[in-house]
Amino acid sequence: MPYVRIGGRNLFPTPIVAYLQTDGSFYMKTKRARAAFILKTPTHEYAKMLELKNVTDSTETEWASIAYGIAYSFVQGQDVLAVENDNLGVVSAILTNKKVKQDYARHYQHEIYKMAQQPIWLGMRWIPREYNKADMLF
Repeated sequence: MPYVRIGGRNLFPTPIVAYLQTDGSFYMKTKRARAAFILKTPTHEYAKMLELKNVTDSTETEWASIAYGIAYSFVQGQDVLAVENDNLGVVSAILTNKKVKQDYARHYQHEIYKMAQQPIWLGMRWIPREYNKADMLF
């Protein structure tokens, strides 16, 4: 699946791109929620995991992983970013600007679109879970 542009000043990415894979995890029994992401730049690879508080379900962790991963990428100085996630529903909602029902989804969708206007280019695509290296951080 090709990357779909969701924001940025350019219509197309530059030849040098940073790649961000994100994933969320929610354990129903313990209510433990985490977001993980791996950022690959031309010179470095970063892996990060965050504990999330007050999360309602696994879908919220996916939204949060994308939003926090994009914010982290900007902190690392990346302004041409290709984002990958394995939750088809969340990725589809972002790529199509689909109206979402949950309050948390609307919040994260708004934040992602707002951040997507900052870089030179930001694109996204869905990937199968077995290709998402961020999942291995859990």
